[in-house]
Amino acid sequence: MRRAASYAIDRRALAANGGSFSTVAAPAEMNIPPGEPGFRDRHIYPFVPDVASARRLAGSGHHDAVLYCVLEAGSPRAAQIIKNNLGAI
Repeated sequence: MRRAASYAIDRRALAANGGSFSTVAAPAEMNIPPGEPGFRDRHIYPFVPDVASARRLAGSGHHDAVLYCVLEAGSPRAAQIIKNNLGAI
């Protein structure tokens, strides 16, 4: 499911929403930021959703998710983007 969610997320929309401490952010292809152990500068996930791949990875079962969000800055908008993206799969 983590891989399915990673294919479903619209990274460009999240970047356009801004970061936690600034209004400008760059889309990331990985869930691990540069400088953290495990980061690799590779093209792993697309910047725009690949819903077909996400659905294939998710399978046909019903899945639930819990998303925690800070109610400050762009976090509520980011949570709505993620909710909508995951709803597509």
